[in-house]
Amino acid sequence: MFDFGAGERPAMGPGRERSVERRLEEGWLPVVRHAWETAGIRYVETALATVLGHETAQWESLKGTEPVVAAVRFEMHNPGNSPLAAWLWMEISPSVPPD
Repeated sequence: MFDFGAGERPAMGPGRERSVERRLEEGWLPVVRHAWETAGIRYVETALATVLGHETAQWESLKGTEPVVAAVRFEMHNPGNSPLAAWLWMEISPSVPPD
């Protein structure tokens, strides 16, 4: 499991309160975009996952145990004229199924 936070002291985890725009790229592509603003900086996260080593035409014959890669890109934009510091944090925790 992983989580991302922004700002000098980020709120991480499911209890955080943050207004986030969510959408699929071009309205339908399996590329997810999240956008939010923290301390005057606009953050945009773009994420996708795909199966490694297989063409899309072969996907119907896959078993679901193939290696998968996730790619995540972050963009930070300062819409103002004054310099601002942008902070991006990543938290990694073991994936444990709930009891």
